[in-house]
Amino acid sequence: MNYQQLINLLEQSSDTQPKSGIKKLLSQLAKIFSQLKDRKIDYKGIEDFANDLQTTLDSNPVSQSRLSHIKTKLTMHLKKEHGLVTKGYYQNLWMVLGMTIFGVPFGLMFGLALDNFAFFGIGLPIGMPIGMAVGMTQDKKAASEGKVLDI
Repeated sequence: MNYQQLINLLEQSSDTQPKSGIKKLLSQLAKIFSQLKDRKIDYKGIEDFANDLQTTLDSNPVSQSRLSHIKTKLTMHLKKEHGLVTKGYYQNLWMVLGMTIFGVPFGLMFGLALDNFAFFGIGLPIGMPIGMAVGMTQDKKAASEGKVLDI
């Protein structure tokens, strides 16, 4: 099997599925594989994912959670092996990191300065946009390097 056969299989399976959630996952997987084909990433490196996907599609009924699991493992593999990330990956990652790295210390400072730890929670909404800004910067850098999958 190659990329084009896999993309055709995903598109045909999407047309026959009654559930919109499964259709959405199948179309996202088809977009991922078509972008990998365009980037000329070796098919051998993702052959295991394609085999898992084909096995899942052959089962009746098709499991939405299994498709989601395959998509997650595939995107993690692409991040680790090829440095490819999905849109908004760094922004989502840094939003949480900003709340913990910046927000918790700010909240602690507010709580200690005002001598009332009820103000501890004020730091979290301060850290969130700081982290999102850092993440947006990294997303722009990844996009300029051509390392973003458009899904």
